[in-house]
Amino acid sequence: MRRLKKRAMNWPELRPHEWPRPGSKRAWTVPLALWLAAGAFLALSPWRAGVWSEVLNRLPDGLSEDQVVVSRAFRYGILVGIGPEVLDIARKGSTRLYDFKRFEGTHIIARLRPGASVWDAQKELRAVFGDVTVRVYPIRRIVMGDTHMLVTLWLAAWAVVLVRCAAGVWRQPGWWKYRAYQAATFAGMGALLILVFANVSEATGSFRGGQGAAWFSWLWTLFYIMLTGALLWLWRYDTRTRCRVCAQALRMPVELGEEGSMVLDTPRIELVCFQGHGALTMDRWHDDWRGYRDMWEAFSHPCG
Repeated sequence: MRRLKKRAMNWPELRPHEWPRPGSKRAWTVPLALWLAAGAFLALSPWRAGVWSEVLNRLPDGLSEDQVVVSRAFRYGILVGIGPEVLDIARKGSTRLYDFKRFEGTHIIARLRPGASVWDAQKELRAVFGDVTVRVYPIRRIVMGDTHMLVTLWLAAWAVVLVRCAAGVWRQPGWWKYRAYQAATFAGMGALLILVFANVSEATGSFRGGQGAAWFSWLWTLFYIMLTGALLWLWRYDTRTRCRVCAQALRMPVELGEEGSMVLDTPRIELVCFQGHGALTMDRWHDDWRGYRDMWEAFSHPCG
């Protein structure tokens, strides 16, 4: 008996609802894979301690909130350092700072005296050095990145998703697996994106001299925004095309109508659950879920 060869997929001709995707039959594998990837980014990262401090918004060991960094800003806030010869001048001429030390090779770190502000210390050092380009920054602004702000934004977004899922379960108790899948995948995706951002921030470092560092920062921010938008779109489409009862991927797409032959309506796609829980009719903006009491009830409904 001759064996038939499996036909290869022509990826450029596939539409989104025809793409093969993980977790079609076992929905729990998707959030599990996201959380395992996030855990691997944290556990295997060579910058694990710094990443953890960034996520929890804690200063690294050996630094305190009363410390400031003295340096010069080139452009875009990139610190280019300050000469070592000014260290003794700063020690003798400053009344608002004390405990001067070298920091990261080309910068100075000091402590604010009680009652002194960063702005007052900067004005004083500019007068002492006779240089208006001298800058004084709080230590948190220099050594801490934007990871904690990103964590706050993702927590707020996840809270909104969690409230929506809880409200959905309240209205439709039978959809609890689908709502749990929504919340778990969104949380896993957020954790993964946070740890990717924190690792890149730690790898590049806070002190990158020159204008090239600013370009890198802008390009990385643009890429991260695009990556986040792409993953959010995938999350929305994935959860949209899953069964509302068992959270398995809906399959057997049937296209109803064509774009060029419809005036007052839009083309739709009908997907069904292989477990017989229902069918989803979706167009560009709306979804219409039709649940079945048993798998044979689907045959009593006309297509469309």
